[in-house]
Amino acid sequence: MTSAGDAILAMLLRLFAGLRDGGVDVSLGEVLDAASAMRHVDLLDRDALRTAMQATLVKRPEDLAVFSSLFDECFPRRRSVPESVATPLDRVAGDGGGPQGVAIADGDLSSALVDALRDADIDALRLLAVDAVDRFAGMETTKGGERYFIHRVLRALDLANLLVAAMAEARASAGDGDPAELKRLHDDLARRLEQYRRMLAEEIRARLRDGDRGVAGTGLVAPRRLEDVDVLGASTTELRQMRQAVRPLARKLASRVSQQRRRHQRGRVDMRRTIRRSLASGGVPMDVAFRRRRPGKPDVVVLCDISGSVAEFAHFTLLLLHALQTELSGLRSFVFVDGVAEVTGVLEAAEVHLDPRLLVTLPGVIAADGHSDYEGAFRRFLDGQGHALRPGTTVIVAGDGRTNYRPAGVGTFREICQRVRRVYWFNPEPTDEWGTDDSALPLYGQSCTGVFEVRSLSQLADAIAGIL
Repeated sequence: MTSAGDAILAMLLRLFAGLRDGGVDVSLGEVLDAASAMRHVDLLDRDALRTAMQATLVKRPEDLAVFSSLFDECFPRRRSVPESVATPLDRVAGDGGGPQGVAIADGDLSSALVDALRDADIDALRLLAVDAVDRFAGMETTKGGERYFIHRVLRALDLANLLVAAMAEARASAGDGDPAELKRLHDDLARRLEQYRRMLAEEIRARLRDGDRGVAGTGLVAPRRLEDVDVLGASTTELRQMRQAVRPLARKLASRVSQQRRRHQRGRVDMRRTIRRSLASGGVPMDVAFRRRRPGKPDVVVLCDISGSVAEFAHFTLLLLHALQTELSGLRSFVFVDGVAEVTGVLEAAEVHLDPRLLVTLPGVIAADGHSDYEGAFRRFLDGQGHALRPGTTVIVAGDGRTNYRPAGVGTFREICQRVRRVYWFNPEPTDEWGTDDSALPLYGQSCTGVFEVRSLSQLADAIAGIL
């Protein structure tokens, strides 16, 4: 075997060891299959090599995140950008300097991404991933892990809106085409967008590794359980799997809340009955009597921000809460962006999982320009649905508390808190990001009964069980 072959085999064995250490079930036979698969792919084609390794070494979808992290470390991508990339991007960006000799203005980055997605220009997408990390990750001035930096970039790019824009351009070019053809275009664009997301993750991992800022050991091992996957950093595949897992999780949560309620039915000690019982044991209170507490079921109102990247998080929150309707005396659900609309009936009537993006199309959710406006949403909620707030109501607000540098509406939110018994805030962002940039969460938190970091389904379930 050549020296190059020895090096590749060493990389494979390192990948194998890392997968085993990360808890992935990989047998020696599968490693031999992976080595054999290398004979049938172009080793210079990194994507083909990744596909071959994944097909032979990974058996469970929840192990894909571990594999991706380790593959990027064991088979690092060369950081150079093909010369051919400069030609298409120069037409978008114009002349200028930059990390790769091409500078893209902030206003042109989104249009460049849309063009690259539409044209399936993989080289351009790779360069745009480098540029996006340069602009938005803040790795030079901020310490953090892979997920932290990925979330910062994804929040700035708003890939969901990019997909909508790319689809609109493709639809305009295709005209009133066949619905099947339009669906194929949408699936192709979504697949390229997912590929771009992977490029962003690879670029961040490479920089963490080069700067010796990553996790020590064989690689950055992602959580194995879907319940522990960071919602804001989840891939399209992981989100689809999480939607399938949320209903079994909801049944477990309902059982958990029911058991908690039964345990708390026992109230304070009933001294009169306890003394009467103690007469049978010579005055020793062997059998303590308790007052039976009437178990009251909470009346819950939930307000979910469904703008941008927090839409999926809001969707999971609504699904889990609606699965607990038997444990609640009443539940009303509202979603908002810069307007607000009630979705209680929509969720109750849904027989399948709702696409969270469809909730945005409901009348009233978008009241102005479609960007987050907490002050406007809170005011419209009070004016139109304030009767839902009663002295015994528990309010749950789900969102990142980012105002797009608009007025936060703290006074309006305080008025909501004063009308009800308790107010809790669920935030899918890391605690370190609360209060940074346009985040007004610390201001809202002053009026809340409690504020929870809920970045995964398991944290979300724990938070709900803890307050009901």
